[in-house]
Amino acid sequence: MTIRQILNTDEKWQKFLLLLQIKIELQGINPEKDILIKYKDLMSVFDNIGELKEYLQYAEKNNIVKIDHISKKKFENEPKDTAVYISETKFDRKIMMHDEFWKPQRYFRYNYYPEDLFIFNYDLHKIRKGLNIIEKGNSEGNGVKYITKDNLCFLQINNREIKIGNANSRKCKLLKCLMNPFGIAKTVEIIFGEIQLPKDKNNQNLWSEYTGENKRKDIIRTTAKEIQRIISKNKSKKSLVFHVKNRRVWIEEN
Repeated sequence: MTIRQILNTDEKWQKFLLLLQIKIELQGINPEKDILIKYKDLMSVFDNIGELKEYLQYAEKNNIVKIDHISKKKFENEPKDTAVYISETKFDRKIMMHDEFWKPQRYFRYNYYPEDLFIFNYDLHKIRKGLNIIEKGNSEGNGVKYITKDNLCFLQINNREIKIGNANSRKCKLLKCLMNPFGIAKTVEIIFGEIQLPKDKNNQNLWSEYTGENKRKDIIRTTAKEIQRIISKNKSKKSLVFHVKNRRVWIEEN
C-alpha cells in the first residue's frame, strides 16, 4: 500500500478518518482530551485485525492519531489471571479503573471483544487535512460538481454552471462540505462548524444547551432551501436533496 493510494483512493482510509472526526465531534472537541472508540466501531471500517494494525501504524507514523491505552472489557467467565494480556502490553497501575487498562507496548495479537475501548491521542488538524486531500478528487456526484473561481462558487450540472454565490457564504460553504465527499453523511456539529459566520459566535440561541442544536439545524435547512431555489430558477433538469435527520446531514441528487 503506497502513500498515494492511502491519501487519494483508499476508501477505508477515508472512512477511518471520517470515523475519527465524527467521534471527536460527538465527544466534544478538546485537544487536551483523548477520544474513545470501541473495537466494534473500528472493525466496521476494516476487514480484520491485521488491516486495522496496518492503518493504525500509518496513522501513528504520521502523527494523526496515537493509541494511548486500551480498555479491555472483562467478563465473568474469563480467567482472573491477566498474563495473556501482559504478554502483549505493559501494565500501568496509574490508569487502573473499573475495567482493566493497559499501555500498548507494540501492536496486538490477542483477541478483542466488541466493547473493548481504544483510547487515542489525536491531531484534528491533520485528520481534516487528510480528508481534504481525499475530497479534492471526490467533490462531485453523477453529473453534479462543485467548483470555485474568482471568489465565487458554482454548481456544474450536466456541464452547465449555476452561480450559487460568494465562496465565503453559507450556501457555498454548505455545498463544499456536503459534496466533499459527495453523499457521505456528516454530523450537524461538523456541518455547522464549517458554515458558521462570525456573527454566530454572539448568538446565544445557537449555543443553548436546550435549543442550540435545533437552531443550528434550522440554519442548515434554510441554507439548503436557498440553494434549491437558485437551482430551480435556472430550470435545471437535476436538483439536490438535502437530508437533515437526527444528528446527520447528507446530500443526494434528484
